[in-house]
Amino acid sequence: MNRFNNSENYNSVQINSTLEDNILSSNGTGSDTVPQWTVNFYFVFAFFGSLANLIYIFAILTSKRNGTLLLVLQISFVDTILFYVAILEIYTIQKRSWIFSAENCQFFSGMEIVMNTLIVYLLLCLNCHIISLWNLNKFEVNKENNPLTSCRDDSDECLVTKNENKSNTAYRTRNIEVSVVFPSIFIWFVSVSLSIPSFTLSSILNVDEKYNMCGIEDGFYGEIMQKLLLVFKIVIPFSLLMFSLVVLVVIIFKTTRNRINNSLTKKFTEIRILLIFSVLITLCFFLTSTQRNVLFVYHYFNLPFQNTDVNFIASPFFANTQNSKMSLYFSMLYYTGSSVRGCLYFYVLPKFRHLLTNKVMCFDINK
Repeated sequence: MNRFNNSENYNSVQINSTLEDNILSSNGTGSDTVPQWTVNFYFVFAFFGSLANLIYIFAILTSKRNGTLLLVLQISFVDTILFYVAILEIYTIQKRSWIFSAENCQFFSGMEIVMNTLIVYLLLCLNCHIISLWNLNKFEVNKENNPLTSCRDDSDECLVTKNENKSNTAYRTRNIEVSVVFPSIFIWFVSVSLSIPSFTLSSILNVDEKYNMCGIEDGFYGEIMQKLLLVFKIVIPFSLLMFSLVVLVVIIFKTTRNRINNSLTKKFTEIRILLIFSVLITLCFFLTSTQRNVLFVYHYFNLPFQNTDVNFIASPFFANTQNSKMSLYFSMLYYTGSSVRGCLYFYVLPKFRHLLTNKVMCFDINK
């Protein structure tokens, strides 16, 4: 039974006149639509990006994984699911109406929050993980260069010290990796918790008996939801991600060859590439997602929360129908980040191409 055919919900449609006027005005003309071939071409591009992420997932699952690869595995999984979210979102913006089922509305609303929250927190975790690796290896360099902890002659005392250091180095080598299990569990817990209201309260609202909108029906919980998303999906993670980006850039300038001990040059070179990789993937995220989050903040501060009659809150991309072309391009730009991240794994991440050729194509590039 359609829950929006009764008189109570019909009155809510009349109260939300701004939403109705936006839809009617935007559907009055066809000049603001994006050509369908553009959307179809984008879906083909996004499909190949999603396919590449699936290949990465298979390669990482069948190989020995360290902390960095575990985080890349999770990000690739999220980017694969985002392809489904992108299809529903972009088609809805293009048609200016929700054309899918009510079950898809709930699933889309929840998955959109889960996946997009996971991306920003996993990138933050990746940056912190690589910074921790750099700190651990910096400790090794400092100890190697410290005259109190290093011996460079062949005396009996130095031979004993070298043997002890060799044993300690072997022990530290087994524990050099920083665990990402508990941070990952916490990130998934926070992301899923934020999405529960969308999974349970999202529904379809019929406007003027012609157009459908997907959003949260209850205005009270909708307001709480928007505040939580503003704080935990934008303000906190973006601030921390920006701070981690600054730290990464500072570390890169500190990590130069002339400041690295010769015996640890190779290891530090790999870590420096990891630092550059983190900077690039973080910059990519900021370039593709900033406009989306600015629109969310603008939409949040323009919602009439003080009006108790307003009892339906839609996504800013669905509610902002008067600028549907801009919303569509913003969404396409945002979901392009999934494919760009896949390219960065392949071209920048150390030894990742070697892993792919061994696990996927069963070919050793070193031969």
